[in-house]
Amino acid sequence: MIKKFSETQPAPQEQETDRYELKEGLLFVIDGIVIVPSTKYEQIGKVNGYDLITKARLKYRTTSKVLIQQLKEMIASDKNKDGTNLSDHIKVKVEQHKAEKSGRMFLTFVDPV
Repeated sequence: MIKKFSETQPAPQEQETDRYELKEGLLFVIDGIVIVPSTKYEQIGKVNGYDLITKARLKYRTTSKVLIQQLKEMIASDKNKDGTNLSDHIKVKVEQHKAEKSGRMFLTFVDPV
């Protein structure tokens, strides 16, 4: 049997329309993290959480290497170690910083004031 090229490629990942890109100024609580491989990006970080005041459910995504590394560290520091449901919820704020050497802007998680 001869296969078509398209049959040898992984199925495209469906983009979740209710999952928004992390951006500067967000303040929320993270209660779940999933990091998945991506063919277009190295990895995609999917973050589940809730608003501090309204407790409304929030879903975000990021391809930022800095944020993904921080998400991995959050998973590693949790008791469950799987990240899907964090045993300790984490209050975060997303800020934009300027790299000293390159001058490029990047997003990072910080403690809310």
